[in-house]
Amino acid sequence: MTSIRFRFRSPDASHVSGVPVEGVISCNPTMRVVQEDESLLLPVPFAVRLPSDGSDLTLDLKPTGVDWCWRIEERIKGLTHVRRVIVPDSTQILDYATLSEAAWHGASDNHGGLAHSIRVFAGVIGLGDVVDVDDLRPSDHVSAGDSVVDAEGHLWIISRFDGGKVTFGIDGGVSLRGPKGERGLSFCSGMGVPDATTQGIVGDTYVDLTTGAVYRCQA
Repeated sequence: MTSIRFRFRSPDASHVSGVPVEGVISCNPTMRVVQEDESLLLPVPFAVRLPSDGSDLTLDLKPTGVDWCWRIEERIKGLTHVRRVIVPDSTQILDYATLSEAAWHGASDNHGGLAHSIRVFAGVIGLGDVVDVDDLRPSDHVSAGDSVVDAEGHLWIISRFDGGKVTFGIDGGVSLRGPKGERGLSFCSGMGVPDATTQGIVGDTYVDLTTGAVYRCQA
């Protein structure tokens, strides 16, 4: 295994090098890989949260082969960026930013379709809860790292998807419901399609908790 160090910084006028940020990193091989012990490494993603204290995250990843790479999805402060990187076999800790990009796509890239999705769950979610994937809306193309909004408007992140079950192992730390101010909410939610009575201003985003459809308020 090769240790990979993830370091992200947000621009700050008072810090030339920027300041640490929080976010979620999702990793998965682009195809099934036969390992040294003859076990199969499956193309199933796993998600890990960056440390809340701003320290670096170090993950041990299997070195890539000639026909597969690691698909890394960065979700930081509402931004999503996907890289396909080559991980060399090394005894040293390597910086994620310096990894080479793969010039091809793994075969399993065809199965997903969606890089990331916000989904909804009709019940209330707790940390570590496991539910059937069919209970999510929408329920197709689900993967670790996807966000799910529960009936209380709380945002959770799927940390594991296995055997038709999803595990909520990461608290998104965001509640999409809250008291309405004079200008309304920048990200609103409700049961059903927004109408003339829905609070909001131009540019606000609204998620329908019954279907997962996302709307934007326009003039």
